[in-house]
Amino acid sequence: MRKIPTPNRRELLQAALGEIKTDLAVINTRYLNLFTGEEYLANVFIHKGFVVHVEKDDLNEGLSNVRQLIDAQHAYIVPGLIDAHMHVESSMLTPRNFAEAVIPHGTTTVITDPHEVANVAGEEAVRYMHDAGADLPMRQWINIPPSVPAVPGLEEAGAVFDASVVDRLAELKNVIGLAEVMDYKGVEQGSDRMMDMIEAAERNDLYIQGHVPGESGRLLSAYLVGGPTTDHETRAPGEAKNKLRAGMYVDARESSMAKNIEAIWNDVKDIPWRDRLALCTDDREASDILKTGHMNDVVRQIIKNGMPPIEAIRAGSLHVAEEVGITNLGAIAPGYVADFLLMHDLEASDPEKVFFEGKLVAEKGTMSMPIEPKTFEIESRNTIDVLPLKLTDFYLQISDKKQNGKINVNVPVYEDYNGSITHLQVEELPVRKGVVDISEDPDLAYVITVI
Repeated sequence: MRKIPTPNRRELLQAALGEIKTDLAVINTRYLNLFTGEEYLANVFIHKGFVVHVEKDDLNEGLSNVRQLIDAQHAYIVPGLIDAHMHVESSMLTPRNFAEAVIPHGTTTVITDPHEVANVAGEEAVRYMHDAGADLPMRQWINIPPSVPAVPGLEEAGAVFDASVVDRLAELKNVIGLAEVMDYKGVEQGSDRMMDMIEAAERNDLYIQGHVPGESGRLLSAYLVGGPTTDHETRAPGEAKNKLRAGMYVDARESSMAKNIEAIWNDVKDIPWRDRLALCTDDREASDILKTGHMNDVVRQIIKNGMPPIEAIRAGSLHVAEEVGITNLGAIAPGYVADFLLMHDLEASDPEKVFFEGKLVAEKGTMSMPIEPKTFEIESRNTIDVLPLKLTDFYLQISDKKQNGKINVNVPVYEDYNGSITHLQVEELPVRKGVVDISEDPDLAYVITVI
């Protein structure tokens, strides 16, 4: 367990007691108490980026001893949202541009796994993601990816990570965990590579993030005994309930590809306690962030499926902080970091104002605090090693020189949107000038084969 460092605890004590001027008070809020499940009117006092007092009884008390007052006008005050598991590179944005996209939607902290870039550029890529994601009006905490390569011996990756890499990268300031341990069979069977990396993570006081689709019974028990404590790959009926019963954190995912909220909620909605159900985006592309939002959309979706709004907020904030072992984040209470949102409609989950460490950083969907531009050499480096290509290289040519007419093609179709099993479906497409015409569905160009 760890805390976000408190800058001057004695000064915060004085502010809590009302003995000195407090930096900020947010008054007339509808306060959601994530510890008791209550809702009531309150004023929230903030000093040096931390909550120092929440007043619910005398709403006029202490207001004359505050430097800045913000009238919430009965908007809900809720914690900044925390993404339990995601990959910044899946957004197709650099860390700093990613921050500019998600902060207005209320995401103030992400737990990011840079395994895609690490599989290309190794340790340098992890250090880049760390440095580019620092000094922002949000937190981009890094988990060290153990799956580099994802399948040793069966692929050509740009690096091979082992326990020594974990030891080195653990020294970075914003590293807090070992990222999704995808080799779940290696964990269950106690492979030397996995055990060495997990032991290195524990040696460096890192929490261990899991990835264990479909496992149950003794295999799930073995995985948990092996060290990981979380999972974001929960898809099948009964799976979420099994994992929660085993004491695992389940990160309900709503990404651009895998949408598991509905299945997970239907699985767990009737159990009494869901304190280890958290929320994540995993892989959300820039277009989806701009159209529908980020973590606020995950909250919105689980509310639509029936979760009470206060619990949905809790799953997207306090539960995540507890999952990663941070004890003063994810709630609005004395001693907690002052990341918070103001919104009038919890079900819509569109924050009107976003605060990070007590400072207004976004308002009405746009940044109000500019992000300092920084450039990194690796961002302009060409890491793709292919021969020069021209547009015609992507044409689907007909081998028998058929110039016009129609032809049958095989199209892989996923049997389950959240699974990996496909079958081939035959479709008929036109041929024009010796090339298969996919103009009506350009996405087919990536998958079809000519019969």
